[in-house]
Amino acid sequence: MVAVAELVGDHRGQVEAALEQHPLVESAAVIGIPNDDLGNKVHAIIKCRAPIEMDELERHMAARLVRYKQPRSYEFVQENLRDDAGKVRRSALREQRVQRPQSP
Repeated sequence: MVAVAELVGDHRGQVEAALEQHPLVESAAVIGIPNDDLGNKVHAIIKCRAPIEMDELERHMAARLVRYKQPRSYEFVQENLRDDAGKVRRSALREQRVQRPQSP
């Protein structure tokens, strides 16, 4: 079994690339957020070009990644995920989400 914390670090780019292959996904960032059962869970933060159905996104991911690499949770945002230099500041994204209560 792959530890989720390892997955987040080792496969983050692969998960983000799979998400960004969807035509309605503008950009994506994958972070690990604390989880009592898993240690960390894979959480995808997504900025879409247009609304997307969750079922459609899950089918898209299932066709590209094995189950254990797929995000355990998804969050849709309006703000840019990359800074002016084009970099995703995952530590800031994670800090913002860890400070607020998480839904199951």
